[in-house]
Amino acid sequence: MRASICIVADEFIVRRGRKTIKRLFLALPILFLFTLSFSIIDPKINLDLIVLVDEEKSAIPLAVREGTMLVSADKLCESYGIRPEWNEKSGVFIGRKGDTQSRFTIGEKAALLNGKQVVLRAAPVKIYGEPFVPLQETSDAFGGHIVRFRGEQAIHLFAPKPLLPSYDVVVIGSEPEAIAAAVASAREGQRTLLVDKKPRLGGLYTLGRLNTLDMNYTPSGGILVTKGLFEEFFNGIGRSSSFDTDQAQSLFDTMAYREKNLTIALSANRVAPLKSENKITAVSYTDAAGASRVISGKQFIDSTQDADFAAAAGVPFTLGQQDYRRVQTMMCVTLLFEVSGVNWDELRSYLKSDGDSASGSDGYSAWGFGSEMERYRSSDPSIRMRGLNMGRQFNGNALINALQILDMNALNPDERRAAWEKGKAEVPRVIQYMKHMPGLSNVKLVSVAPELYVRETRHMVGQYRVTLDDVLENRDFPDKIAFGSYPVDVQRSPDQPGMVIGDPALYSIPFRALTPKQYTNLLVASRSASYDSLAHGSIRVVPVGMAVGQAAGIASAYANTHHVDFHMITNAKDGSHIKEIQRLLVARQAYLRPILSFPDPFTLHWAYPGVAFLRKYAIIEGGYMNDYKLDEERSRQAFAMYVTRAAERSGTALSFTYPYPVADSSAVTKDDVLRFLNVNHVSVDSLSLQTKYHLEHATKMSADILYMVVYDIFHMQAHKEDLIKKQPPSAFGERRPL
Repeated sequence: MRASICIVADEFIVRRGRKTIKRLFLALPILFLFTLSFSIIDPKINLDLIVLVDEEKSAIPLAVREGTMLVSADKLCESYGIRPEWNEKSGVFIGRKGDTQSRFTIGEKAALLNGKQVVLRAAPVKIYGEPFVPLQETSDAFGGHIVRFRGEQAIHLFAPKPLLPSYDVVVIGSEPEAIAAAVASAREGQRTLLVDKKPRLGGLYTLGRLNTLDMNYTPSGGILVTKGLFEEFFNGIGRSSSFDTDQAQSLFDTMAYREKNLTIALSANRVAPLKSENKITAVSYTDAAGASRVISGKQFIDSTQDADFAAAAGVPFTLGQQDYRRVQTMMCVTLLFEVSGVNWDELRSYLKSDGDSASGSDGYSAWGFGSEMERYRSSDPSIRMRGLNMGRQFNGNALINALQILDMNALNPDERRAAWEKGKAEVPRVIQYMKHMPGLSNVKLVSVAPELYVRETRHMVGQYRVTLDDVLENRDFPDKIAFGSYPVDVQRSPDQPGMVIGDPALYSIPFRALTPKQYTNLLVASRSASYDSLAHGSIRVVPVGMAVGQAAGIASAYANTHHVDFHMITNAKDGSHIKEIQRLLVARQAYLRPILSFPDPFTLHWAYPGVAFLRKYAIIEGGYMNDYKLDEERSRQAFAMYVTRAAERSGTALSFTYPYPVADSSAVTKDDVLRFLNVNHVSVDSLSLQTKYHLEHATKMSADILYMVVYDIFHMQAHKEDLIKKQPPSAFGERRPL
């Protein structure tokens, strides 16, 4: 006679042979029986949890031992399509799937999962002759997935889907952008595969533990512009400025695993493209069990942070700040860490009254202590601290985004690992320093994030490359597929401080920025898409990336159903394909309204060409108010810096002589500028008419004049170099000087 305990809508069921007795009043005597006979049952039976398999209620027995949820091995195998083998005499249970097996022994924590020896959190037990095994570890070994929401009396089990030899859409990556792309494709009825090397979904938000949102709204009315799938996630976290990372994990898991058309393959190794001429034909990888896989696909989307898949296919990229500084230096990386013991009331009270406009808080986030953290001196010269950005967790702990690690190539795994170790070693010193700040006197380290927050690596050179001017001049592209409005936030690098180049009102992102020139069935939908490094300072934030990812998924589905490739979409002169993709996006709640005219008198300022020239090399910044302080004087040192950096970063073959000490902090005068032009053989008459007029009539050398002097000098030089290139070569193959 066999008996098993099942949980169905809080009812207690006892099955004996074919008889089923279903009465709530039986619960007490049965529990009494359990207490009398330890040999019948050791764990505590959980009577409250509802088990859902693929979102449908299921009668899978559960129990708890040593704080670990145990599950009936037979029932789990049945739900997951695993072949069970149970030897009651020896106490050995085996679950077989293909060529791999998982082996458990009653009373022993040592187990074999997918051919690997592991130590379980709790030993398997026998209840009424049936084996019960740890739910989480066994489900993972069988290829399933578990989701549990805080406060919800249910466990969601998602059974493994069989891997197909071919898919309509293959998404590489597990970041929020990849989830958006894969879910969007699956909801369009496309058989979709998501494959990545990471062990779980969510990337920066779950493994990097960045839990404060970088939001994007319209300039008037505060309308969210990253709608669609990002807003679905945003609603799931209660539309708060910061979120609990476990809650984010559950939301991402549920969004992805509940899609019947989406198969997920995580913990994949050696993920690589297979290609033929101008198409990607397949993805190859080694799965979590060590088996080699080659999966073909019609369309491919690279939503990895660093566009590793596209780079492996030979798609060209610039690295770091190579495009505007001529060096491959990258923005700093950050190691987030979690602390307990925050006095949130005291903290908020202080930040409200500290007199710093850059400080503040709400019910979920707090930010401030900028000047205090700037005074921190690290034990490692490559580590700096910025003001504390704190995101609250459900348990009252705070995740802190502040520790910056400089001078590393985030594409190098060894450097990445070393940077993580350096950051981890520094965190305890940082916490001791923080204890002197209001609201933080009792903080203690809980953990550091498993992954670094990496802001910048590759920048694709695609069919179109979004520029800084596109962002700050609020460009509205006819092939737009997403919007952004986040400030152009360039975090510090070893030889450049953090800068906010400017703050856009609202700009669009063109579909062509996702399309490589070399392949007709590949999109890049991540921060490494075809954006200039400075433009990427705004576009790189996750909410924008999820909007872009959703568009990539929709476009991939459209290409399949209409039998076109991505180049046919971008090259259609009438824009018919893009218009249909835009219509589909709007129908899926994306925000794609035309950009209203945002009159910006600043672009009509006579010195605007000078501002645009210098800011595209990150030589000047306008901050959150787009204030370039055009009427203020500048020092001799500043003027020399403008000229020198413009020469270095533009790659112009010019050198300059200064008629004054370049380190002089006194205000630059008209005489200084005229002498500078003279010693460098630049005639005042060669300047533009407006620059010449303002220079001759000025009583002081304000920034607008200096910016335009620099612009005119380099504009003239660029024109000369262009003319030289157009000159026919001499008989000796040389070009004649002008």
